[in-house]
Amino acid sequence: MLKPLPIDLRKMSIDPKVTGLISAALARKLGVLPIARRVSDGAESLLVAFRNYEGESEQGRMESILDAIDSVEQAVDLPVTPCFAEELDFFDQLHRRIYTKAEISAGVMGSEALFHRIINSALVQRASDIHLDADAKGASVRLRVDGKMRELLRLDDQEMAELTAVVKLHADLDIAERRTPLDGAISLDLGGEIIAMRVATIPTLNGEHLTLRILADSGTENLVHLEDLSLSEEYLHLLKSALSVPNGIVLVSGPTGSGKTTTLYAALRYLRDLGGRHIVSLEDPVEMPLAGITQVKIDEGGERVTFSKALRSLLRHDPDVALIGEIRDQESADIAVRAALTGHLVLSTVHTNDAVGVVTRLLDLGLPNYLVAATVRLVMAQRLVRRPSPYGLQWQPATEEECLYMGCDPAAPPQLPVVTTSSLDGGTGYAGRVAIYEMVPIDSRFRSLLMQNATEEELAAYAFAECGRSTLRQDGIEKALQGITTLDEVKSVTAVF
Repeated sequence: MLKPLPIDLRKMSIDPKVTGLISAALARKLGVLPIARRVSDGAESLLVAFRNYEGESEQGRMESILDAIDSVEQAVDLPVTPCFAEELDFFDQLHRRIYTKAEISAGVMGSEALFHRIINSALVQRASDIHLDADAKGASVRLRVDGKMRELLRLDDQEMAELTAVVKLHADLDIAERRTPLDGAISLDLGGEIIAMRVATIPTLNGEHLTLRILADSGTENLVHLEDLSLSEEYLHLLKSALSVPNGIVLVSGPTGSGKTTTLYAALRYLRDLGGRHIVSLEDPVEMPLAGITQVKIDEGGERVTFSKALRSLLRHDPDVALIGEIRDQESADIAVRAALTGHLVLSTVHTNDAVGVVTRLLDLGLPNYLVAATVRLVMAQRLVRRPSPYGLQWQPATEEECLYMGCDPAAPPQLPVVTTSSLDGGTGYAGRVAIYEMVPIDSRFRSLLMQNATEEELAAYAFAECGRSTLRQDGIEKALQGITTLDEVKSVTAVF
């Protein structure tokens, strides 16, 4: 009897060419999802996930799907390697996205149907962004998956023009305006699943470039817990401690796309679940509706709710906790400090390369040393690195160069994960991303150094070398040794000085 292959659908890349091997009607009837072509011992087979099975034992499950296996094998003319869908809700969500009825039920045709297929493909491949890019030979549709770009399909000029018009209509943008950047938002119903997206356009040499940021299912609250953030025990304790004080400032730093919003939303969830606090957020844009939190959408393109006006009005609404999307200038820095001094907890972001650089940035914005020392409770920095796929993961001893990078003895090299590509991960060797962190609590010694006008290097030496905390690079190395990421990924996002 065939032996089912153990899989986790959340850690796999579904091949769209494979899902098209059987019809939507047959897939729905049998409750199956083709995933990838496999080659084992020189023999090719089709890996298929089954939803509809009975029996608690492995043998009972296999016996219940034998007829379905025969039907699939006849349809694709390939032997089937079965696997069982343990997370049925996620299986059903994938199945809807791949074999969607939206185009038929809504009478969607032409460019609208193409738009729906692109969105579904992006969701199935776990893309964070969709890029519609005009070039000299037509246009391309590309997806950003796990931080890397991959091409989905090519379009001719006419198809690109029609698709651009569809996107602009959904985002309530002027389809005739092609000479200036535009921003909008889309809430799209895909077979009962509401998908929220942020849309931005910009004119280029060859035509308009459109970027669609996939935010979340706007019908659900897809928040992570602090415990899900891959924080070390020490850093989780530091963050919870900083969030538990009644006043002060907690700042998160990192480049665009480093997961800062996820961290801040996890912090908001933690604070909300503690109860007893009025939480207000100023966001541009509001990326996810949060029950129990007063969210204010900043409209920088208009004059009614500008960032400056919202900031000045913030403290009149009696918040216990205030999330400010970004401390970007002296005015926002001044208001954050004023809020902290008057008994409020403030969360925000700052664009710097590392945690200690956050303090330097505040000083550069014109805040005096004593105010920074008195109000800031915790500064942190983060980056996103890719997780190795469990289906191609191997281990091997670290090289002499890698030992030198990690600061370990080459005579006793540790084992490091090495990725190999697989049909189950889309040929990348990776599946998903995880964050690496560094944190600096502003304790009495740090405040003393700050008041003495210590340099950034002196502050960093105390925060990490003397206190024994992990820098971004060290946190990444530790995660690589655990197999959570690879050393190549850590090198790609951290600097060595």
